[in-house]
Amino acid sequence: MSSKERLIAAATKLFYRKGFTAVGTKEICQEAAVNKGTFYHFFPSKVALARDALTHYAMLMAEKQTQILSSPGTAREKLELVCGSFLAANQELAEDPDNIHGCLLGNIALEVAQADSKIGEHVNQLMKHSCSGMAILVKELIEEFQVEDPVEPEEGAKRIMAYVEGCLMFAKAHNDIGELRNRLDGCIALLHKK
Repeated sequence: MSSKERLIAAATKLFYRKGFTAVGTKEICQEAAVNKGTFYHFFPSKVALARDALTHYAMLMAEKQTQILSSPGTAREKLELVCGSFLAANQELAEDPDNIHGCLLGNIALEVAQADSKIGEHVNQLMKHSCSGMAILVKELIEEFQVEDPVEPEEGAKRIMAYVEGCLMFAKAHNDIGELRNRLDGCIALLHKK
């Protein structure tokens, strides 16, 4: 792994565990086993690194989502697996996998998106990309559950993503992934136009 890749991986992990504001460049450099000169060779600021870390996280989640959506199984099973992928990310990135951290995109959006328009716009673009993949699953859910008067798949994807982000926030607040697992059926209700 290159120095730049180590910096991105370290920042992803540290921002996920502690948040953007609580992590300094010194800590990121220590985690990545590089010096500050190397950091500034690749990134002019922590914000620039955060953009790459957010993209890295989003791509990891998108890869998992693509694998799930192309696998056999019912739409309900795929929905469970997509939501379970957030738990898998938690287990990969958290220092203590029993401590639920939520979603890096949602966490950074809540923490700094309003204060830093570049971060806010980047999070927005990554979430739009995530919703475009979810629209495929929404089509399958609408068919499987025979939803009458359904929303357009793109709108359904936005609703489900917003709902899942909210559930992840509750899971983080209560340190209980059940907050997400126990509410999956609520996703189906979001697929009706009214």
